[in-house]
This record gives sequence, C-alpha cells and structure tokens, in this order.
Amino acid sequence: MVDCKKGFKEKNGRCVKRRSFFGKVKGSRNLPLTIILSIISIILLVTIANLVVNQIISRPEINDFCDPDIRTLDTREIPIEGFALDPCFDEFDEAQKKNNQMIFYIFAGIGLILIVAGLFIKNLLIQLIALGSGGILVIESAIRNFQNTFSVIIVLVILLTIIIIVGVRKLK
Repeated sequence: MVDCKKGFKEKNGRCVKRRSFFGKVKGSRNLPLTIILSIISIILLVTIANLVVNQIISRPEINDFCDPDIRTLDTREIPIEGFALDPCFDEFDEAQKKNNQMIFYIFAGIGLILIVAGLFIKNLLIQLIALGSGGILVIESAIRNFQNTFSVIIVLVILLTIIIIVGVRKLK
C-alpha cells in the first residue's frame, strides 16, 4: 500500500491525482467562468431550439379558421359571449392543442437526449449546457401542453424513469 499526499489517491499501487467532482477543472478560478458561460449558452440553446421549432412547425392562425371580415378579436367591438358561440374558435382551439402536443413531444425528446448526453460528456462546460438546456426544454414542453395533463404526466414519468436509470448506472 502506498501513502499518497493530500489530493492524491492510491490506484494500482501508485499515487494518482484525484479528479474533481465536476471533472477536469483547471483551477478554481475557471469554475465561475464555466458556470457563467454555461448559463449564457443554455439560454441561447433554448432560444435557438424554440426558433427552429417555430420555423419548422407552423402555428395555427385565427384567420385560417374564422373569417376576419365577419369577426374580430377586439373585444371592444363584439361581446365575449359571441365568441363562445362561434364554431370557428372551437376549431382554432383544437388546432392549437394539436400544435402544442406536437411541440411537447419534440421538446421532451430533445430535452431527454440532451440530459442523457450530458451525463456522459466529460467536459464540464458542455455537460452543464446539455443538462441545463435539456431540463429547461422538458419543463417548457410540459408548460406548453398543460391543457393535456394526462399525457404530460405519463411522458414526464417515463422521462424521469429513463433519466434516473441512466443516471444511476452512470454514477456507479
């Protein structure tokens, strides 16, 4: 058995430097910079994901379902009761629900991939970006599809189970 200095551990009969909990960090002054860069990158990555999905998946427009010459969304001109009776608003609402459901599955899938990838990446900055962005996208997906709580609960429980299983295996 070898006696090792502080900061080192014995491995295979020789002393090796202990790794930081966060991986290979080149000194304590780099950690705050890494965290700040990861927060900025997380915000940018989530914004880019939102912009790309909104460009690919077109959102339903009220004018596609209701004739803009007959009805207006300005509640000062038409009483609110008139909107509830108009079937075009029900069709528009249904189209919005389908759109939110599709975006929910896309963001939940991207978020899961980022979280799982973040568990296996060695670089601290990339790891923080992947885990943070993935978590935010999963939360955002649930918020966007909040009117369909049953499917949100089922998908989030499945995602949580996958993340826990992969995380436990990775941390062993």
